[in-house]
Amino acid sequence: MSHRFAAALRLARGAWTPFLDPYWDGEDLAVIDRYVAGDRLESEVSALSKALGDGLGPDYRVRLVGSGRAAIRLALDVAALPPGSEVALPAFSCAGVIDPVIAAGHRPVLVDCDDHFNIAMASLAAAESPSLKAVILPHLGGVFARDGVAIAEWARARGVLVIEDAAQSFGLSWNGLAMGALGDLTVFSSGLGKPLFGPGGGWVASRHSDLVRRLTDAKLAEGDEAALRVHLAAFVGRYRVGRLVRGWRLLSLAAASRIGSEAPGDTGADDTAPRSIMGIEAALARRQLAKWPEIATRRRGHAGRWRELLTKVGFATLRLPPEDGNVFVKFWASFAGQGAAGEAARLKSALWRSGVETEPLYRPLHLRAPYAGCRRVDLGRTEALWSTVYSLPVRPNLATTDWHRITHALGTLTGR
Repeated sequence: MSHRFAAALRLARGAWTPFLDPYWDGEDLAVIDRYVAGDRLESEVSALSKALGDGLGPDYRVRLVGSGRAAIRLALDVAALPPGSEVALPAFSCAGVIDPVIAAGHRPVLVDCDDHFNIAMASLAAAESPSLKAVILPHLGGVFARDGVAIAEWARARGVLVIEDAAQSFGLSWNGLAMGALGDLTVFSSGLGKPLFGPGGGWVASRHSDLVRRLTDAKLAEGDEAALRVHLAAFVGRYRVGRLVRGWRLLSLAAASRIGSEAPGDTGADDTAPRSIMGIEAALARRQLAKWPEIATRRRGHAGRWRELLTKVGFATLRLPPEDGNVFVKFWASFAGQGAAGEAARLKSALWRSGVETEPLYRPLHLRAPYAGCRRVDLGRTEALWSTVYSLPVRPNLATTDWHRITHALGTLTGR
């Protein structure tokens, strides 16, 4: 039986382990039901803003918006860069990073990644030009960008603004540096698959007085309540049904993931215009925020278990994320060197055959038609790594049955 057929059969039976599953409880679902019944939950917006501000510290000003894309766009607007400025960002990233740059009237410059898929200092330096006015610095998958301090120092010595992208790294700290410490402006997100999982929401933070003033004064578009209700219904409907129904939906969409394809939702279609966050987005983000210590502990524990199991398999080319400076929003398996493609496919096939869903990371931006014409420097590391990397599930609500499938899948690779 081929692994594709075996995976399809498990999906059809509902006997599978989804990559994503929101960490919701009865109170979360009750909040959703209140919104559907007509409660706009308006008080949740100020409550979330206060909670986030308290977490960042008194020097920071926080401004809530509707999405991570909108947060990047707002940060660029607040930065007040000259029209047509160049903005450096990693080629190994999602459309949600580059689209706001283009929408703001600026020119993206694509730079290379390091071994952890974060922006590399040497590549950024190679991109230097008189027109380069900003750099977007993500911490991909919850891994602290190891060149982040050097990048921030390099940028400020040249008058280049640093927009720290903490959308995948909420709660991250490393060597005494917490998320946001490197950025002139820092953007966050509580969207699909993010540390604070939800249907939408984002925010921008700064502690620099001139940027804080512009952030405070920025005008936001009003959210479209009718459109949000449609989006929320689709989002909740995707996860509130059982795995049997979700399995059939995946089959109907032919969505069994492939190495090298974009991750779900990475279509570039979302609006980048900064709009106000809606009450339901704030309410769900705030509930996730309250659970964050537990979420972080569970993610770290699941990542440790994956590491232990994969080490026993003995792949020669497997590279795993670092254990330190990581909140494990994603736990990727990357393969590099001779035989990497074969080992990557072998692991993925075993997981899918046992009903364990994996998720691709990103197709590099310069390999996507809309962004092929962007200026770029040498992207050798990105091109060497991107096609043999994908993520393994570490969501906080992995259950005993999920681990049974994972253990069984890896056991088929060792004969146990």
